[in-house]
Amino acid sequence: MSDPKSVSVEIFGQRYPIRSSLDPEYIRRLATYVDGKIRAAGDSTPSGDPVRLAVLAALNIADELFRHLETSRVRDGSVVERAEEHRDAARCACLCTRKPKAQLSQRFHLLTQVHRPPHTAKRGH
Repeated sequence: MSDPKSVSVEIFGQRYPIRSSLDPEYIRRLATYVDGKIRAAGDSTPSGDPVRLAVLAALNIADELFRHLETSRVRDGSVVERAEEHRDAARCACLCTRKPKAQLSQRFHLLTQVHRPPHTAKRGH
């Protein structure tokens, strides 16, 4: 990573210097997104209290994140389930064709490593 740089962003009418090694344009995009979420919270809440709006925006952003994580978990889980179904079918084929079981197990292991969801990946490998 590069050395941290300071990027000035505006969120809900306030300027904030953000020191980060991330791409400055990315930081600006994040700030624009957060600003939009705070303004949307303000449109649906009569109170103009900036702290309250920031908390509501943070909750909405957290909700989006959790929904995306759940969708990703379900999608990745179904990939592993399909791989397991293929493994079972391969075992049946193995019995019919007398192919070495170790060869099929190795292929299944490679499949599940490539498609394993991040939250189930083995650590330290």
